[in-house]
Amino acid sequence: MMKKILFILFAFITLLSITNSLHAQIGIKAGVNFSSLKFFDDNSEDNFNEEFITGYQVGAVYVVGLGDKLSFQPEAAFYTRGGKASLDQFTDIENTYNYLNLDGLLNYNLIGNNDGLSLRITGGVFVGYALSATATTTSGGSSAEMDIDLDTEGLDRSNVGYVLGVGVKLNKLLVSLRASIGVTEIGKIDTALGSGQTTFRSREFSLVGAYLF
Repeated sequence: MMKKILFILFAFITLLSITNSLHAQIGIKAGVNFSSLKFFDDNSEDNFNEEFITGYQVGAVYVVGLGDKLSFQPEAAFYTRGGKASLDQFTDIENTYNYLNLDGLLNYNLIGNNDGLSLRITGGVFVGYALSATATTTSGGSSAEMDIDLDTEGLDRSNVGYVLGVGVKLNKLLVSLRASIGVTEIGKIDTALGSGQTTFRSREFSLVGAYLF
């Protein structure tokens, strides 16, 4: 998977050089993430949703205008995402994953154009690679944090999914609301007696702001 990430990063850099002569802008972005993990049980029709936790994202954005209505927006950023669950009425566990994330987004202007004010809808895909992860257990008012070994069998560092959102562009300022839904299984847990598996995927809602130079 790391080779795929490096290939995508290389393609990202190549794209920047190719589109340098087009109507394009580079910028920085930052945002707040509200994420959780969704569990799927082989032996049950009921899926379990963890509580949302707050994380952040920070990175670079590149916007290439494709006429007045369309624009292509690749992004590279550091993300934190995860989820929180109650083991019992006294104990909570919060999992936090640190990701290198690459997004490929296509924007369509409902109102306005790429040069000034526009109201946009956004769709695309993301590819993430988990750099590290921690699990924080809280019980009786005290907390303990431990590292998660992402190379353990059953866990996957890669995370792929799709992005949907809406946003506003005002000259050099971008603001957007997004939903990022993972489609790959980033973890598998054997159920009791080995009769099946419980898998989990990421889901996330974000408020993102960017400034273009």
